[in-house]
Amino acid sequence: MNDFPPALAPDPPLSERELRQYSPLALAWVGDAVFDLLVRRRVLQCGYRRVNDLHRETVKWVCAESQAQILRRLRQDGCLSSAEEDIVRRGRNSHSRIPRHASAQEYHHSTGFEALLGWLWLQGDYRRVEEIVSLALASPPPAEEQGVERGELREES
Repeated sequence: MNDFPPALAPDPPLSERELRQYSPLALAWVGDAVFDLLVRRRVLQCGYRRVNDLHRETVKWVCAESQAQILRRLRQDGCLSSAEEDIVRRGRNSHSRIPRHASAQEYHHSTGFEALLGWLWLQGDYRRVEEIVSLALASPPPAEEQGVERGELREES
């Protein structure tokens, strides 16, 4: 995929030392925005729909349940390096307030997934972010709502 526009990228990318100064929740905060933007891009590329439909499709991917399942799948498939696993672990083990709409386990795992994306983004590894997001979106959304076509976000060859 293409490189990201300079306006969206940190300038310059942060060093490992600089990244270690950020809390896992700060990394997850950035990762949440990155994942949301990339999911929205993919949903929009599926064709014209009402904004409400775009929103509902996006929410299926960015909710804690889906992100936790995506992370589980990435780990089961051995897609993450040991350094990436370390960032996920830091994010997963961080302490934060659990929202009512997610279980504690789902929320902690989704925080780990978001922390990983934030860490990769801030260090300037945009290709790896794209790779992980493409793997995440290769299957139907884990938090599928009833009555919506499955697999709408699969990339066309």
